Amino acid sequence: MNRIFKTFSFFFLATLATSSFADDEKKLTPTANDRRIARAVAQHIPRAHYTRTPINDDFSEKLFDEYFDTLDPNKYFFYQSDLEKFDDLRTKLDDQVREGDVTFAYDVYTLFLERMNERVEWMKKRLEKPFDYTKDEYIVLDREDEERAEGAEEYNELWRKRIKNSLLLYQMINEATKEKKDDKDLTEDEKKELRDEELFPHKSPRERLLKSFDLMQKRYNEFDNSDVLEMYLSTLTHIYDPHSSYMAPKTMEDFEIQMKLSLQGIGATLQSDSGFTKITKLVPGGPAEKGGELKRGDRIIAVAQEKGETVDIIDMPLDKVVKLIRGEKGTKVILTVLDGEKGLNSKPKVVEVVRDKIQLKESEAKGEVKEIHYSSLNADVRKIFEKGAKVNPSLGDGSKEAEKTEAQSQTPELDKKLKIGVITIPSFYADFEAVSSRNPDAKTLTTDVMNILADMKDDGVDGLVLDLRGNGGGSLNEAIRLTGLFIPEGPVVQIGYGPGTDPKVDRDEDGITFYRGPLVVMVNKMSASASEIFAGAIQDYNRGVIVGDKKTHGKGTVQTIFDMDRLFRLPSLFKLPSAGTLKFTVQKFYRITGASTQKKGVEADIIFPSFTDHMEMGEELLPHVLEWDEVSKAKFVPYDRDLLNIPTLTEKSLARRKKNEKFKVLNEEIAEYAEKLNDKKVTLNKQKRNEERKQDDEVFERRRSLLMPETELSNNGDEEKKEDDLYLEETLMIMTDMIFTEKSKPSLTAQSGTAK
Repeated sequence: MNRIFKTFSFFFLATLATSSFADDEKKLTPTANDRRIARAVAQHIPRAHYTRTPINDDFSEKLFDEYFDTLDPNKYFFYQSDLEKFDDLRTKLDDQVREGDVTFAYDVYTLFLERMNERVEWMKKRLEKPFDYTKDEYIVLDREDEERAEGAEEYNELWRKRIKNSLLLYQMINEATKEKKDDKDLTEDEKKELRDEELFPHKSPRERLLKSFDLMQKRYNEFDNSDVLEMYLSTLTHIYDPHSSYMAPKTMEDFEIQMKLSLQGIGATLQSDSGFTKITKLVPGGPAEKGGELKRGDRIIAVAQEKGETVDIIDMPLDKVVKLIRGEKGTKVILTVLDGEKGLNSKPKVVEVVRDKIQLKESEAKGEVKEIHYSSLNADVRKIFEKGAKVNPSLGDGSKEAEKTEAQSQTPELDKKLKIGVITIPSFYADFEAVSSRNPDAKTLTTDVMNILADMKDDGVDGLVLDLRGNGGGSLNEAIRLTGLFIPEGPVVQIGYGPGTDPKVDRDEDGITFYRGPLVVMVNKMSASASEIFAGAIQDYNRGVIVGDKKTHGKGTVQTIFDMDRLFRLPSLFKLPSAGTLKFTVQKFYRITGASTQKKGVEADIIFPSFTDHMEMGEELLPHVLEWDEVSKAKFVPYDRDLLNIPTLTEKSLARRKKNEKFKVLNEEIAEYAEKLNDKKVTLNKQKRNEERKQDDEVFERRRSLLMPETELSNNGDEEKKEDDLYLEETLMIMTDMIFTEKSKPSLTAQSGTAK
């Protein structure tokens, strides 16, 4: 389990204890329909999943432990003796589930509710006593490697600290709201609006915690058979890989609604992670992204509707969280959020988002030209300017304009400008319906990039940077088509279908190289899937230089949705209820060299210092992740890698960064961040907690000023960048090195290499 994300979940873990049965608790037992569905899942997934892994005794042992961890991931409820009671089933669950017997799932769930109910009653009594926030004590939050308790007494001290920690955090939330209300820059109308929307009016932290007990207790009391069965069968499918799951009919219905409404809401992709609802992606141009207060990795801990009561969502199922957050255009949702970058002492912040229809235009590729004075190159002081320069370059495509530019470039004048095109690509998008109907006007990424490059044609661009940072992927076909703009023809990606099968090779076959000039591709740890296919192909062909984080995300798999009802199509006298759906992995991506993009991703040719080097993010950290492997190499003709001269480019970049004060500070900040990550303790002394939180805020602001572009409002009210981010500035310098390196001469627009 991702340790960093898991650690954040402990903030409000006391609220998890509220998830108990009410006094009139009911006992759930498996039905005939449960047995039918379980048997079908156990028979189908070993045959259909990419790995073809059998459900056997080894699998049974994993299922046994994983189900206890699913219900009690942080080891706060079950005693070690509880697991021992079921120990005789440890190697029998495979046989049982194949026969449709899911009694184990219900019996363990019933025991879980009993333990939780006991803990809730203890905590309610403990809340009647005061807590000393001046006492110098700490809580260790990461219990992933801890043993389960032997009895109730062992848990009491742990939960005393948990409750104290939760109350302290509630205080911090209220303080955050008060600070926002006291902001002197707010207008009177804004202050009045805040008063009207006060998150927890007239509620103390203790009252709020008690209220959360009641809400969570009610929610778990409403669990039905489909909820329990879904937990158990999803635990089973997660053992195959982290992207496989079982969805009960009502969950699938919510999933479909979410997909249909994906263009109307806040524009964020959410994921459940150790009790938290985590933002995994912001849709470019969506309300969440445009507001600027939310970002990938933030954890949402509470949700309120406009002028409505705030609901704690810690440990709430994702489908229920989605229902709270989505809504009609123009309505407001108020989120309480833990900043994903600030660490364990982060003060929760309150973010208001007005739901809106996502403007797809904001998700499109965008191009601009950066200009650098030739005169600055000799002094190694390369000033970037004219951010809004009109784009109109020549791309070295054999045109007369390109030939003229190449001839002039042999002896650049001191007042001449070097022009570098930058295209930002948020995703690999395509209008699939229009494409499938062969509409010539179909909206696709590659068509947009071609238009951007065509618009640049007459002005003499000397190099091109493609920015894929944060690009989570999209259309596989667009990754292939985009690669084809930069190579004449050849294989781009191989697709594996499982053990014992030959991979399918997808190719670019048009025989046209749309852009032949120097190329740099920017990536980071959030560049995934189709981004990795494109970057990997560019690297394998030696067509350009990959710069950025050590490696990309590493998701090299493809999932499909399978309707379980397809397995029950035989004539029947009775109409059976829906069996739900399975989502599971069916394909794996391989580079043309034969190496998978799975887990390892694409390694950068020139590595920038990054906080992600120390963050526990990436495919390789997910539980039961599919392993990296290789297939046979495809036949392709690469360019001469020596022409890229990567060792020289790296040496020059390192020398430049060594002199750059911003990079010096960045390296210091990263070292401090890495050291602090090793400290798993959090103080329960309020004064110290606030002092540490203020220090963390100051550190965060320093890092933000280093890595995030500053903005200012233009005359029309739109935000405009005041300066480029640090990584892009250095990337432009790397491009100037590429253009002026000896092996790139005599032509500024020369092809990076000659196919051999």
